[in-house]
Amino acid sequence: MKIFELSSKLTLFSFFIVYLIVLNFFSESLPQPKEQDLIAKEQISLSDACIIFIGGSNVMHAVNAENLSSEDCGVFNLGVAGETRTFSMYLNWLKKLNLKPSFIIYSSVEIINEELINNKNCLFYCSSNNISIASQISSFFISGLEAYKNIYNSFGDKKRFICLKDFSHRNFQESSFKNNSNEIINSISDRVSKIQDTFKGSKIYLRIPEFYLKKKDFIIFKDMMTMRKNNLEEKGHVFINEISEDLNSKEYFCDATHLNEKGRAFITKNLKNSLIDIL
Repeated sequence: MKIFELSSKLTLFSFFIVYLIVLNFFSESLPQPKEQDLIAKEQISLSDACIIFIGGSNVMHAVNAENLSSEDCGVFNLGVAGETRTFSMYLNWLKKLNLKPSFIIYSSVEIINEELINNKNCLFYCSSNNISIASQISSFFISGLEAYKNIYNSFGDKKRFICLKDFSHRNFQESSFKNNSNEIINSISDRVSKIQDTFKGSKIYLRIPEFYLKKKDFIIFKDMMTMRKNNLEEKGHVFINEISEDLNSKEYFCDATHLNEKGRAFITKNLKNSLIDIL
């Protein structure tokens, strides 16, 4: 009888642990940085880095650094999925690379979000210094699909895209965007300050990421994002791009928040013109 009771308790405890892990996994609105991504990008030769793009999965999909590079200025894409959630960890990783770029372009989804994501709904095993258990589990399954060793070129660009065959637009929460705007502005300013402390002497620009919205939602988003952008500029921040309605089409996206190859080509072409002005 005692053995049966002990067995039952162990079974219940095991189910409870599994429940917590699964709950933590699905509560994360963004993935943690994948260790395979960090390792892969550490293998890139960055000795001639003149411009680096940093941020989350949005910049991983949006920038073709190889096409932006020249003999005089090497451009590298150091975007890593989950940057927003564990910014301190990401910044420490960048610091270890010992880079001295002339220009840094920071592209974080938090710039356009309705609310702060950092550590939101993270129930346990979430730390700015560690990769979460949930991330390690997801990485285990995803690694077989994406073949990490061959996913990036020597400039940090994605070699191939895994896109959804069908997807819907992203929902836009107007009231949350407005109510949390000041908090997000302060968060972005704080992050830029920390980036500047890490890369002294580098000029930092902000990039507005893209996502796919209903046309009526995009019109509202554009007006509200313009106000947020103006407030950030009043604090001394400089943007590399504008909000473009031309890109708000399903043909440019892999899913509601990530561009496909066609979208990346569109963005890279515009970025090339913008970089001419700053170099």
